[in-house]
Amino acid sequence: MLRNPHPLRQQGWGGCQTNMGVNGYLELRDLKLSIPMRGRARTWGKPTTCTIFLSNNKWYASITVNCVPERQTGTEAIGLDFGCKVAIATSNGEFIEAPKFQAKAAQKVKQLSKQLRRKRRPEKRKTRASRRWLQAQTLISKVRRKVANQRHDWSHKVAAQIVSSNSLVATEKLNLKDMTRKGKGKRKRQKAGLNRSLLDVAIGMTKDAIKYKVIEAGGVYLEAPTQKLKPTQRCVKCWQTTKKTLSGSVHICKHCEHQEDRDINAAQVMLTWARGQELSSLDVEPPSSTNCGNMRQLGALKRQKT
Repeated sequence: MLRNPHPLRQQGWGGCQTNMGVNGYLELRDLKLSIPMRGRARTWGKPTTCTIFLSNNKWYASITVNCVPERQTGTEAIGLDFGCKVAIATSNGEFIEAPKFQAKAAQKVKQLSKQLRRKRRPEKRKTRASRRWLQAQTLISKVRRKVANQRHDWSHKVAAQIVSSNSLVATEKLNLKDMTRKGKGKRKRQKAGLNRSLLDVAIGMTKDAIKYKVIEAGGVYLEAPTQKLKPTQRCVKCWQTTKKTLSGSVHICKHCEHQEDRDINAAQVMLTWARGQELSSLDVEPPSSTNCGNMRQLGALKRQKT
C-alpha cells in the first residue's frame, strides 16, 4: 500500500521520515513504527504533509510533496472515442478492449451474496448481525475493492500509454451523469446493464487521467462539442452527416460512400476538428484548405471577435 517516494534520505516532517534503500520504509516517530514501502514517485520534492487514514479495513499513508511534475510525451496527435463494447477507439484505427473487471467478478459476488442471504442480517433496533454474516460481507467487500483497484490501475496505465506518444489528444464532451441515469419503464433492466458496462469502463476516470497527464507533459487536451459537431454521424471525408441507429457498427456515408468503423470514424472527426478549430472558428463547415470562407463563417468570426 505504501510506496517509496525516493531512494534518497529525506528529513522528517510532522513526526515522519523516509529512509534510503531499494524498498525503503516510512518511520512514524510519534508512534514508533517503521512501515515498509514499495515503488517510488516519478517526481520527488520537499515533503509537506503525511496523512494516515483507514479505508476498507486497511491503513494507507498519503504523502504530499512540493514539486514540479515532469512527464515525457511525443509529437503525434490522436483522437479518442469512448464506448462500452470497445473501451477506446483511436483515430489510428486501433481498439483498446474493455477490461470488464466487474463482469468477471460478478459470478463470485453472486455466490458470496447467496451465502450472505442464509445468515442473520442486522435489523435496526432489533437484532445484530451474526459473526458469519460479517465474515461473508467482508469477503464481498474484498472482491469489490479488488475490482475498483484493477479499474483504477487500468485507467492510469492506458492514459500513460496514450500520453507517452501524443501531445495532442482530442475527444468529445460526455455527460456521464445523464448517460448512466437510472432507467424507467419496460426497458429498465436493459438500461441497468448498459449503466454497469459504462461504469465498468471508467470513462470519467480515464478522461481525467489523460487530461492531467497531457497538461503535465505540456501538451494540449481538447473536448469537441458533441451536439454541434455530431462526430458519430459526421463523415471525416466529406464532413456531411448521415443519421445512424445505435445497432449500426459501420459508418457508410450516403454522400461520398466512405466506409469505416463507426467508432474510428468518430475519433478521426474529433481529431480533424481539433486540428482545424482555429480556422473554422468552431463551426462545422468542411475543414478543406481550398475553402476561402462564406458569409456564415465571416459572421461567426465577427461575433467571436466581438
